[in-house]
Amino acid sequence: MRNWIRHIDGLIGNLIVFNWAHSMAKVAAQWSDAELAERLAKVPSKERREAWLRTARQPYTEDERGEARDKLKVGLLDRMEDTLRQSAWLAGERYSLADIGAVPFIKRIDEEIAPDEMTPARHPRLRRGGPRFRHGRPSRQRRSKPSRAHDRHIRSLSRLGVIPSVARDDSSFLAKHSARLRQ
Repeated sequence: MRNWIRHIDGLIGNLIVFNWAHSMAKVAAQWSDAELAERLAKVPSKERREAWLRTARQPYTEDERGEARDKLKVGLLDRMEDTLRQSAWLAGERYSLADIGAVPFIKRIDEEIAPDEMTPARHPRLRRGGPRFRHGRPSRQRRSKPSRAHDRHIRSLSRLGVIPSVARDDSSFLAKHSARLRQ
């Protein structure tokens, strides 16, 4: 399980290449250097600060995005597919933290980065198992409202200035953005 989590964490840089590409790059490009520095000071990871700075001031090229896409495909999707040939889940026969850690990557690759890779022909076990990864635990399947952790994540994005400011008790805002981010 730990090996999978380390492996996935090692690929985060390739996912960061795609972050901010749609809406935040335009917003961040308008920030002054001081405004950008203020927001970046709140980002805990040096790697992410550098990637966000790069996205704001010198966006990644299509070649760089293609290279990152290929690394995610080979480093994650192909390896996961091979593992799922041997067991029901990434770390064996039971749902684990390895599966939970893979969910954001699988979802993002499927919906945005490389949907052409998430086909039954290219990655049949992963494609078939995609819903299981997102809803593997029975408690997750029953959950209909956002979790507290998800609410905290929304608020932290708000504090970083990534999304508009959120009042602590603004449940309509949380519901709206939670639904959008869960899709």
